[in-house]
Amino acid sequence: MEVSKRWLAFLRGEKTDRIPVIPMCMGHCAKVMGMPNLGDFYSKPKFNIQAQMLARELYRYDQPPFVIDPGYGMACWGSEIALPYGPKMGAPTPMVSIVKTPEDLEKIEIPDPRTAPWMKEYREMVRLAIEKKQMPAVVMMGGWISATAPMLVNLETFMIWMVEEPELAKKALNMTAEFGYRMAESFVEDFGSDTWVPWDPNPTDSNVLISADMFAEFPLPVVKKLHQRYLDLGIPTLFTHWCADHSQTIARGYVEEIPMGENGILSFGPEVPMDVQVKRFGKRYNLLGNPNPPLMMTSTYNKWLAICKENIEVGMKGEKGYALGVGCELPPPAPPCNVYAMTRAAELYGKY
Repeated sequence: MEVSKRWLAFLRGEKTDRIPVIPMCMGHCAKVMGMPNLGDFYSKPKFNIQAQMLARELYRYDQPPFVIDPGYGMACWGSEIALPYGPKMGAPTPMVSIVKTPEDLEKIEIPDPRTAPWMKEYREMVRLAIEKKQMPAVVMMGGWISATAPMLVNLETFMIWMVEEPELAKKALNMTAEFGYRMAESFVEDFGSDTWVPWDPNPTDSNVLISADMFAEFPLPVVKKLHQRYLDLGIPTLFTHWCADHSQTIARGYVEEIPMGENGILSFGPEVPMDVQVKRFGKRYNLLGNPNPPLMMTSTYNKWLAICKENIEVGMKGEKGYALGVGCELPPPAPPCNVYAMTRAAELYGKY
């Protein structure tokens, strides 16, 4: 079965010859191309898509291109970022948020998703991926705290607002949600509703920073509404990466309140064991495996192969669907043999 077809079958809820491998491989693709840093990968559309397609061909995994706004959801608002041209940088880095005071928030207008900084390059990446008959996973930065602080509002300021000025925090969340919706709406206008998959990561919404009560009061109602608006555009499936520790939020049942569409995809960090995911979500959602990314850096090939095998054996018990992934982005400097080990593990232990 061709690699691109496994991803499409996964999205449709169809069985495949083996489990797909979706390692969330991004910056590592620049390393595959021999680049000394990741700057061009994140900022130059043709290089980005070429690198992702060639890395997939090399490792034989099933991941489509993953497309991220080169401005990291910040530059579009007027916030400052640094592209990863430094040798030790792993992604675009937030530098200065444009909103630091309530007065700043009042002055801000929602950006135009076609003309704001880096939108041209962002849209070109999506276009190139679709042109190559892929079904790219496209990051939608809206509604979550992770899409608001520090993207729009300074993170420390936002956390203070959640306690002392909750209406300001909610206003900021709703502003980024509206931008996310307008972005998705413009993509549907230009590319259709069934040629790409919205993907939203939420590390700053985790219980590392906020309690389940705060999650329920702040991002949850905003994201519920935003996801439903995505689906109302005709988009069939959504993909959310629950980065870091969301155990309190899971226990409260808040994950299931967020609309994900048909065959929605959930990805969790290694803090949420695979057996917990299968038991809680395996009948309703497609699940992405979550071996611990740092172990990928320190394990031998045989050890990492065994770690992947263990995750596969548990994940395949999910009734809806399972693909082998990593608990966050595949580390850019990961040993190539361990990237290959993920495909090999799927071939050895993930056949249906």
